[in-house]
Amino acid sequence: MTDLRVLKTKRAIQDAFVDLVLTEGFERVTVSGLARRAMINRQTFYTHYLDKYDLAEKLSQKVVAGFGDIAQLRIQLIQQELTVIQIVDRLRPGLTALIKNYRRPILALRTIHLNDFDLTQQITDQVKKATSQMLGESASPFELAVVSGVVNSVFNYLLEYNSLPTDEEIAEGLTRIKDFFK
Repeated sequence: MTDLRVLKTKRAIQDAFVDLVLTEGFERVTVSGLARRAMINRQTFYTHYLDKYDLAEKLSQKVVAGFGDIAQLRIQLIQQELTVIQIVDRLRPGLTALIKNYRRPILALRTIHLNDFDLTQQITDQVKKATSQMLGESASPFELAVVSGVVNSVFNYLLEYNSLPTDEEIAEGLTRIKDFFK
């Protein structure tokens, strides 16, 4: 079992990181600034993370894992004959928890675009992988692009409004979207 002090320290470091990335930008974040904001010394930071890039990666892994859990549930639901509303209702608790626990870290991480780090791309890759599992080998690049675009748009909606639309709003929206393509 992990020591409560270690958990609190990591939480303080992560919160400081998110605050600084959102207010100053990732490029301006320093370990000294993180340590000052988290009220720890620099050595304590280095006990848990190699550098700010390692911290961003580890925080992103938590988010991507949470998203992956939701994707796996969606894959399991493919065998059941459910309506879109029923699927959303089954996914809603996981999505709500993900946003509740990681909204600010997600907003911060999405501002970081490095050669080997891009949260939006990591999530898109997860969606494409899940879509391929659901549709099988027949998933075309077009289908993968459309599904990942829709999922990313719903994710953006969740981040902006902090909740999913109601079942009625989803049903009405899907009807209007369908009518758009007539």
